[in-house]
Parts: sequence; C-alpha cells; structure tokens
Amino acid sequence: TDHRYGDPSIRCTALYHAISIIPDDFNPTPGPTVEFVRAVHEANPLMVTVANASDGDKPLTLLYRRFSRQFDQSEKFFAGDNSRPEVLGYRQKYKASAMNTWRVIQLLLRPLPPPVAKGEASAGPMEFKMVHAAVQMNCPADLLRYIIETKPNQVQETDPAGTGRLPLHCAAAAVPPNGAAAVDDDDDPSSSSPAFPAYYSKFVVDELLYAHSDAAAVKDGDGKLPLCLAIESGKTWIGGGVKSLYDAYPDGIKEIDMDKYPSINEALSFSSQQDHTKTDSEDGNGKGTTDPELKKEEHYICDASMLVQKSDACLDAIQNSLGAHPDDVGACHVLRGYHRLTGCKAAPLVQQAAEGENPDECNEYAGIVLGRIAAK
Repeated sequence: TDHRYGDPSIRCTALYHAISIIPDDFNPTPGPTVEFVRAVHEANPLMVTVANASDGDKPLTLLYRRFSRQFDQSEKFFAGDNSRPEVLGYRQKYKASAMNTWRVIQLLLRPLPPPVAKGEASAGPMEFKMVHAAVQMNCPADLLRYIIETKPNQVQETDPAGTGRLPLHCAAAAVPPNGAAAVDDDDDPSSSSPAFPAYYSKFVVDELLYAHSDAAAVKDGDGKLPLCLAIESGKTWIGGGVKSLYDAYPDGIKEIDMDKYPSINEALSFSSQQDHTKTDSEDGNGKGTTDPELKKEEHYICDASMLVQKSDACLDAIQNSLGAHPDDVGACHVLRGYHRLTGCKAAPLVQQAAEGENPDECNEYAGIVLGRIAAK
C-alpha cells in the first residue's frame, strides 16, 4: 500500500485521517487518542511528514491547529463571574484536551527506537529533547516557532545522543527521511530527489540563530561547525540556510575545502562581490540598523523579493522565505509585487488563491495575505 495516500477518497495518509476523525479528548490523564494515534504512527513513521494530495495539509499542521483551538478554549472568558463551577469545568475540560493533543504532537516528533534483534535487550528509552527533534523534520513553521519559544533552554543544550550537537547542528545536518515527498529545491527546479520544501531549511536555521546566534561558532563532538554540516548535507546557499550560517560566523568558511562544493563556492564569490559594491543601510541618525528583529525580518523580505522574480516561483517557497509571518506588512508588499509580476508564471496562482479557484496549488497563507492586501 502506498504510505503516502492511504485514503484514496480524500488523498491523505492513514495517519492524517486518524487524527482528523478523533474527537476532543477530555480525559485528565493521557487519553485513548494518544494510544490510537501511536498505533497508526508506528505502522509507518514516514506518514508524519507527508502532505495531503488534495490540500497540502499535514498531520502536525492539523494537530497544531487543534491544540491552538483547545488552548484558546481553556482560557476563554465568559460574561459574568468566571469563577463559577461551570466556567472552571469548561476550562479544565479543554485544558485536558489540549494536553492530550500536545502529547500526540510529542509522540509524532519523538524518534522511534531502533529495532532490536531477537534475544537482545532493549537499550531503553532515550532522553527526548523536543527542539532537537523538531528541527530535523519538516515541522510546521508555527509549531516549530512555538516549540523554540516555549523551550528556550534546549536551544543551548546538546542532543541526548552524545554527539555534542546543538539544535543548530541538527538542523544544519538534517536530510529528509527516506520516502519523504520530493519537493523542488530553490536552486534546481528540475530536481526530483527527496528534499525539504524550498526555503524551509533557511527558516529553521534563521529561527535558531535568532534564539542563539553564538551556536554558529560552536563545534560538535566531531569538531564540525553548523556551516560545515549544512554544506556537507547538500543544502543550498540561500534556501538551505548556508548563507545565514556564513553571515553569522564568516570565519567558519576557512575550515571547509570549498573546491569540493563548486556551487556553494560560486554563490559565496557572488555574494562577496555584492557586499563590496553596496553600502550599509542607514537610519535617520546615519547609523546602521542594529535591531536583530528588524534584521531578521528584512532578511526574509529580501529573500522573498528575489524569489518572486523567478518564473517558477511557488507560494510555499515564498511562505517559507518570509518565515511564515502572514501578518507582516513586508509580506503584503512582497506578495503585492508578486501578484503584479506579469512575467512570473506562478503569479496567476495568487489571484486564484484569493478567489478559491485553485486549492490544489495555493495554500491558505496566500488567501490570508491577499485579503489583507485587498483591505489596504
């Protein structure tokens, strides 16, 4: 059976279908939904990153929406006295359901133990660090950001496997699991090999650098920097996050034999030439911008502005390059320009997304942002 689309009627995996049909689990202790999803997940762990053929949705994306809804209900305010037993009971019920959904998310992110040969003793459960696990798979952008923000200490901790790797090392070295859906990368639209979505690796790297920029200069247990791991794993210059790692710690390039990586070497040379010919941006006082949050957002917008000029640009790639910030004014400007770029083959998809004419090609993100553009 094709593990990608176990349900031929709606073109989704068995895992996605299982998650979509379970009701809110109000059990105060780990409810039955956790074990139900576990049984489906362990049958084929590759299903966790597979997108629906119908709408592109994924199991973890569905779960995070579910968790967010339940969490919001657990803090809902009602008219009148909010200390009433019925109000407290309502909140507690949804708090329990949110916790059960979070347990399912943890279950899907936790690496499965390696198979044990007959007669051999199991090594026992390994310590689980959620940030390290999430950055190594195609985790939804909003969920990944939530994990990093709620577990900031883990960003500075090495992985439990004893490799001496911080989450940034893990993200830099990450490759799609065998059998993952193939998605064209940003540098080679004709590529048919399994890959993370365009600009996804850059988004992960940028989030981790924003949380702990010093990690770019830290070596793992094998003496390798994140920059070295990213290049060795085949990541691309911009969309793969290599440029972000280089910008964070330029000296790291000295430890890499660039002759082995001609495409990265060429991109580095081109980028260096650009840096020499442009001046630093200045604010009203004649000083360079130093706000890290502003630099982070400008980086996303700059990359997206370059991306939309490609004839084969797609909305998913633009979404990742913008860091999944649908509320940013910058995102609105980029997509407005994208829509008006008549030479871009994908430009009509933007309008179709707003009108709901092409759900297979366009995601919800485009519709939200275009709605904001129309309102301006």
